[in-house]
Amino acid sequence: MDLKMKEHCKMKNLKRQAAGIAVVATSVILTIIVPVTGLAIDVTMLYVDKTRLQAAVDGAALAGAKGLSRGNDDATQIANAKQDAAQYVFLNYPASFFFTNSITVNQATDVVIDETVANQRTVSVTAHAVIPTIFMRWLNFTTTNVNASSTVIRRDVNVAMVVDRSGSLTTSGSCGAVKQAAVNFVSKFANGTDNIG
Repeated sequence: MDLKMKEHCKMKNLKRQAAGIAVVATSVILTIIVPVTGLAIDVTMLYVDKTRLQAAVDGAALAGAKGLSRGNDDATQIANAKQDAAQYVFLNYPASFFFTNSITVNQATDVVIDETVANQRTVSVTAHAVIPTIFMRWLNFTTTNVNASSTVIRRDVNVAMVVDRSGSLTTSGSCGAVKQAAVNFVSKFANGTDNIG
């Protein structure tokens, strides 16, 4: 009888030890898995935000280069380019996109027009977004700054335009439309830097 009792007590002790080890092992695993899972989710969200911000900045640099064709002098063209670039970022990256706290583009410092190279102008745009974390805030990482930048080079052009003024345009009534199309075409170039003949 004593032998059975001892066996029974031994089995109970082994089960208690196994249960204790399972609790300790589960605690250790959870302390590793929860932060890693949270990090994976937060990094994925940051990647989505960074990709969207980069696309907005790429488009903004192109919009800034296009804005260089508006204005009669260099200062006006640069001001238009800076305004267009900053506005394009805000239009393509909403301030509340994917939990974003804020997005900033300073026209004075984040949109730079470089004219140091002859016959070309370089438009550089940088944008900044503050993204809150969801799971990593448990480890005191509440926000992350995401930055994106892009550069576009706009070369000055030399264009010669030839307009047909033959009688066929006059008789068909298309002469007015051709003149207006020529005016629209010429307005796409920057005064003082592009040459149109």
